[in-house]
Amino acid sequence: MKLAKRAVNGGHLLLGIYPLTTEKRVTNLTEGKRGMLTLMLAGSTNLDIAQRRHTNA
Repeated sequence: MKLAKRAVNGGHLLLGIYPLTTEKRVTNLTEGKRGMLTLMLAGSTNLDIAQRRHTNA
């Protein structure tokens, strides 16, 4: 996990990031599954992903 502290409007904001999965787990996925994972991690809904792939949700 990485943390950063930033000053905002006279106060402080603490930001944190952490990996949702490991690189090893992602490289074992097919290209199609990696694409779906990318959309999911970007916040796409099941319906949005289905529409992009021209399939049913």
